[in-house]
Amino acid sequence: QKVFEWAAAPATERPDVVAEVSERALEVYEQLSPSQRALLPHLDKPISEQAQVLGVGCSQAYAGSGKLKAMLTELVPDDELRADITLELLRLCVVNP
Repeated sequence: QKVFEWAAAPATERPDVVAEVSERALEVYEQLSPSQRALLPHLDKPISEQAQVLGVGCSQAYAGSGKLKAMLTELVPDDELRADITLELLRLCVVNP
């Protein structure tokens, strides 16, 4: 019975999955530059806001944003944990920019 409950639990409630998500998010976080960490929480905002966050012009912000998105695509595989890893990575960037 307990094994079934554990296996059927949402991934976010399973300690092994939580540990894997945290570990994988930290690995990605450690590969980001300080400016990329600052930019990540603002990736969905207009380039003008991203430029303000970075303290650069719009063209530099656009290039930086594109590079960061490409890195994330490469570093965070498209699997069932991608959304959880991305959220944890976001949390890390907000807590420790």
